[in-house]
Amino acid sequence: MSLNILFKKLPFLKEAVAFFIAASLSSCTSINTSNLSDNEKEILVKNEIQELYLNKVPKEDFAYLDSIYLVLNAYQKLKENKFDNAKKISEKILNTEGLTASIYKYAFKAHSVSMVLSINDNSEKDSILKKLDFISFQNRQCKYLCDSVGWKELAKEDPYLFSPLGYNNILLSDDTFAIINHERPSWLNKSIFSSIQTNVTYQKNLKYKNIALIIKEDDLIKNNVQNHDHDFEQNNETSDEKEAMLLFLNGEFNKSIELFLKLASETNDSAFKSIYYYWIGRSYTAQSNFIEAKKYYLMSGAENPLGLYDALSGQMIKSPSGRASLLDHTPFRSWEEEIYTWMSYPSFSYNNKLINSLKASSLFFAKIRIENKISRIDDYQKYILSNNSIDIMMLKDELNWLTKKWEIEYITWPKRGSPEIIGNNITWLNYVSGNYLQSIRLVSKIKDTLNRYSENNNFLYFLYYPQLHKDEVIEAISDCNVDPDMMYAIFRQEGYLFQKVQKESIYHKVCNFRENLEKYKYNLISALSAYRAGFAKTDLWLHNNLNINDDAVFMEFIPDTKIKDFVQGSMRNYYNFKWIYFKKN
Repeated sequence: MSLNILFKKLPFLKEAVAFFIAASLSSCTSINTSNLSDNEKEILVKNEIQELYLNKVPKEDFAYLDSIYLVLNAYQKLKENKFDNAKKISEKILNTEGLTASIYKYAFKAHSVSMVLSINDNSEKDSILKKLDFISFQNRQCKYLCDSVGWKELAKEDPYLFSPLGYNNILLSDDTFAIINHERPSWLNKSIFSSIQTNVTYQKNLKYKNIALIIKEDDLIKNNVQNHDHDFEQNNETSDEKEAMLLFLNGEFNKSIELFLKLASETNDSAFKSIYYYWIGRSYTAQSNFIEAKKYYLMSGAENPLGLYDALSGQMIKSPSGRASLLDHTPFRSWEEEIYTWMSYPSFSYNNKLINSLKASSLFFAKIRIENKISRIDDYQKYILSNNSIDIMMLKDELNWLTKKWEIEYITWPKRGSPEIIGNNITWLNYVSGNYLQSIRLVSKIKDTLNRYSENNNFLYFLYYPQLHKDEVIEAISDCNVDPDMMYAIFRQEGYLFQKVQKESIYHKVCNFRENLEKYKYNLISALSAYRAGFAKTDLWLHNNLNINDDAVFMEFIPDTKIKDFVQGSMRNYYNFKWIYFKKN
């Protein structure tokens, strides 16, 4: 995805951040740094950051970048076995006011590791270990750090770090030692962590279980149809829906309209109202009352924009946009242009932990982009996801803290404090790091608090519907020709959002769906059903509905609730991908 975009169309584009400028510009400003000192390289990076952010970065904000470089230097000293140097650097950071929790955390990690490795190299190690336990080790640290601002800040932000499990699982974990090319000393379990009774393997399994739950919860987004259980046999509340649908199928349209109107009046749920209004419109259409039908199709779209029945209603009235909630094909410029309209450097003047973290994250992202000469968003994502270096780990940790903090504070954040700019920036930083799941979840949380008519929020649609695994999909469809938007829709619906995915898995999914399309004569609904439920069940359901050649009816009468939710959700996603990424030319 090339980002060589001219600043035109809107005057404020000149003020927007050129966060990922074109590769040609990178090559023009590229300087041979092989003969420069570390300090000279850092100055060069700062100058290029100012260019990227159009000189919007206050000089004092570079203190965050200076502290990041210091932390990275501490870990370099650990790699070089200069443990005392690493310890002094980390103490300096922890005694510096106004830094972020993540910077303090990684300095605290470096300090903890330096103490362990210093003991490990000490000629009197055996005698030291005889007297060493968790309390005495922490007291040694406290001698240097207890009065530091960083220690106090971490104690408030994350007290778990100061527990034996916090040291074992985070500060002195195998991963921490691996990034400095050292093995974790075996004596740690016999001395400092001898009192830990918790099964660490269980903790890791619990972590992955929680990730799975998050993905499951993500598919239950507020305004989407799959948020609700339509199992008519088990849910008495929806028994009237089944009756209303059967009345429609039996041609008793007036009775069907009457019952759907009753259902609509009894719920405040916009997703359900959208469904009921659609079927009322279908009933009027069957009676050739097209004026009333159009009224209810428009009401269906207005109730739940971007919902499935918004798209189905739009098709019934032949809306140019393919949806009933609006007429325009798409409100967006191209994706490449949209990214320039919203994000600027967060040059807020007030001091706040969340704002400080946002500034540090923005500078950190720019640093990595410049030092690695990255000019494309997808290349940046691949770089972040394929590297497990200390700077990438720090960046992800900073962003996780920032996201969790915003999820708590966005509701009460004062309007004069530019909550849209903050939320947009945090969402973008998650997206560009390849953390699609967190990006989507954050949009789903904050979208109802935003001004839906603000053009500055257009890019959120792109982040809410990311083209997942685009390179792998494009390669697969060269052999198995499928509309790529359908695959993006499927991946989003099935929670296929893990950071590392095998190319073969994508290829198999694409070609499997192509096989389904061929079997069902390119009917998307039937192919989706078979993708999830298999041929046997889909054939049975189609046979049971043989006399009803209507995709919307078939979706409503899929007897397996999970399959029904998947099919309807995937189709909703598909229509939204088509709308959002529509090319006007």
